[in-house]
Amino acid sequence: VGNAKSDGLKNGIIVDIEKVSQALVKAVHAAEERAGITIDHINVSIPANQLEMEPCQGMVPIIGETKEITDNDVLQVVQNALMRGIVPEREIISVETTEFTVDGFQGISDPRGMFGVRLEMRGLIYTGPKTLIHNIRKVVERSGLTVDNIVIAPLAMSRYVLSEGEREFGTIVIDLGAGQTTVSGVKEQKLVFTHTSPEGGEYVTKDISTVLNTSLSAAEDLKVNYGEASTERASQEEYFLVDVVGKTEPEQITEFYLSQIIEARLSQIFDGVRKDIERHQNFDAPGGVVLLGGAAAMPGVVAIATRMLNLNARLFVLSEMVR
Repeated sequence: VGNAKSDGLKNGIIVDIEKVSQALVKAVHAAEERAGITIDHINVSIPANQLEMEPCQGMVPIIGETKEITDNDVLQVVQNALMRGIVPEREIISVETTEFTVDGFQGISDPRGMFGVRLEMRGLIYTGPKTLIHNIRKVVERSGLTVDNIVIAPLAMSRYVLSEGEREFGTIVIDLGAGQTTVSGVKEQKLVFTHTSPEGGEYVTKDISTVLNTSLSAAEDLKVNYGEASTERASQEEYFLVDVVGKTEPEQITEFYLSQIIEARLSQIFDGVRKDIERHQNFDAPGGVVLLGGAAAMPGVVAIATRMLNLNARLFVLSEMVR
C-alpha cells in the first residue's frame, strides 16, 4: 500500500495532470518500497459521479452441431448486447451480466456446457466520459506506468471491503473522501445504486478554518491531530493552542469546541447520505453500513453514522485488505 496527497484533483476530477502524475509517482514508490517490488502496470478506477449505468440485452442462436453453449457463444451474445447506440462523448468501461436465459429458462448465471438453441443475456453497461478516461491515461503515461484496466470505483471497493454475505444480502458502502462522499448500495453481488456528494473531508477543514479564523493548513493539522467527530465523546477539559489570523498570541480551544464544528458538518453530510438511501425504499441493508476513506478514520465518525442513519456501521481498516 502506498498513498500520497491527492494534489491536482477536485471533486474526483483531474484539474492538473502534472500534479496528479506527481502524486501517483509518490504513491506507487511508497507501495514499491513496502512490497519490495517494481510496479509498472496498474488498474485505475473511475469515480462514481462520472458513471452512467444503462441496461442492455442481447440474443444469439446456437449454431453448433451439438447445440452445446460454448465460450464463443457467450462472447457473441455479449457483443450483440453492446451493439447499441452509445453517445460519442462516452466510452464503455465495463459490462456486467445480470442473467442469461437459455430457451426461455431464466436466472442462469453461467450457460456454458448447457444444451440450447437460443441464448439471451441481460446486463448493465457502465460508461464514462471520454475526456476523463483520456486524462487518466495521460496521467499514468506521464508517471511512466501502463494502464492494465480501468475499473469502476464502487464495484472495486465493494469487492474488497465487503464479505460475500454482505454483497449478497445488501450493504451500503460510504466512501468519505477529501473532495467528495460516495454512497453505494450493493445487493445480490451487484451495484444497485450510487450517489456522489461534493462534500467531504475538505469541507470539515474549511469549517474549522472559518470558525477558528486560522489557516487551512493549521485547520487540517487540528482535524488530524485533535479531531473528535462525536461531541458525546469529546472532552471539555482538554485544550490545545491555535494560531489565529491577526493575533500575535495563540488561543486556547477545547476538544469539545472543535468537536462541535466537526460534528455539525459531518451531520450535514450524513443527512444527505440518509436522503440518498431513502430514495431507494426497496433497498434493505441487513449488512448495515461500511465506512472507508480518509475522513472516515476520524474518531467518532462511526458513532455519528450509526445515529444519523439508524443502521449498524463499521469502519473498514486498510489492514483488512492487506493480507
